[in-house]
Amino acid sequence: MEGYIRNLERIKKKTVKKRMYLAQYAEKEDSTFQTMLIDFSEMLLEKEIAQEDLINRVEEMCHKPLKMYGTLCKNLYEEVRNRDLAVAKEQNKQQELDRVIMKDAGNAPRRNQSQMELAGATHAVTHATDRLIENAEQFEKTKRDDIKKILSELLWSEIKYHARVLEILSEHHQLLGEVEFTDDIKLVEKMKAFVPTSPLRSPLSPLTPF
Repeated sequence: MEGYIRNLERIKKKTVKKRMYLAQYAEKEDSTFQTMLIDFSEMLLEKEIAQEDLINRVEEMCHKPLKMYGTLCKNLYEEVRNRDLAVAKEQNKQQELDRVIMKDAGNAPRRNQSQMELAGATHAVTHATDRLIENAEQFEKTKRDDIKKILSELLWSEIKYHARVLEILSEHHQLLGEVEFTDDIKLVEKMKAFVPTSPLRSPLSPLTPF
């Protein structure tokens, strides 16, 4: 998910660069052409805002819920470790009882004590195993439900984003289609009056020295 968000942020940065370059270019133009470029730059700004909203939503609704799995996995690992320790203790108690039976079978109190300690260790293993199985089952169930919810939210966030972008693009596409450069052409015609002429050069000839 972090890689997905980084990719969204890279796309947003590219949009920001495009908008800045276009705005700088528009400053050097005049009249309707400048207005068209500024409008297109504003379109990129609106798209940039939509991208930022998408990033924030994915971070909040998709990425944050996944972060808690670091703690959940750590807790489950501790359950596995506790069971392993309980099993190791049970094996040690079994070995102690075996040694008592082999070397001191006539010592009933000691044998009974070892048997009680082994029973306690076996009970601890059973308890640790039951707890591990219960937590593992709950973990798997929660994981599947959470991943389903997160993926659903991710798709819905993408749908909302692309719907918004489509709305922005459609609006500015319509505005772009309505642009007319009549005033710009008139301005060019007026500029012809400032072009110096000579008997040897027409007004439309390149202004290159002889």
